[in-house]
Amino acid sequence: MVTLVLFCTLAALGQVNTYPVPVQVQRVCIPQFPAWVFRPYQGVFWDGAQQEQTEFCKPRKLSLLPLSWLRLEGEVVSSANDVSVARGRLLLFFLAACVVAKIAHGSAATHRLDREFLAYSTLHTWQGVAIPRIFGIYTSTDEKTKVLLMSDAGTTLRDFSDLDPTEKRLLFARLVCLHQGGVLHNDLEPRNVARSKTSGPLIIDFDEASLNHECPGASCWELRRLAHLLQLDASK
Repeated sequence: MVTLVLFCTLAALGQVNTYPVPVQVQRVCIPQFPAWVFRPYQGVFWDGAQQEQTEFCKPRKLSLLPLSWLRLEGEVVSSANDVSVARGRLLLFFLAACVVAKIAHGSAATHRLDREFLAYSTLHTWQGVAIPRIFGIYTSTDEKTKVLLMSDAGTTLRDFSDLDPTEKRLLFARLVCLHQGGVLHNDLEPRNVARSKTSGPLIIDFDEASLNHECPGASCWELRRLAHLLQLDASK
């Protein structure tokens, strides 16, 4: 991916006509660069007939940094309490990667988004395994909007009965791991579990999470509640 991005950058700058090394593209993925590098300059979100445009920074057209031209486009799929969720694409020239953007407006909503980002950061070792992978949190130039950018975890559940027995045990085991990491979710409903085609059930939406949780194990109220909903034995 890095080689491909370099090729696109040099071609856009007109510095080379051909690339000396053959490039074979099998799939497009988001490169794993530090958050300060991975910064889209603009986000454009559609909600029906309305369009919202958010500027994160001025695009550095002459920069040698290829990710200076990253642009985020998405369609809002849900909205409540000054927070919208958009499923969309992160664009770099002709490349596109599927992402989910959580957009917060106003001080209260941006505070909740900061808390959610902190929870995801605390659980960084479980990103891409039990929770979505986080690519960064970005503030608009007017400092009124924040956007949390993450991998697309899949479709959220309608009911826990949508999961098969193996997926139920996997979801419970993943919640145990998050508790061991010191995070109590506090809102583990079917709408906050996404079903990934490759990773199984992933836990999302940590804006009500409590940090520094010291889990007592089988007597933990959240573990017992989830075990009851999944019809599992929490003591095992």
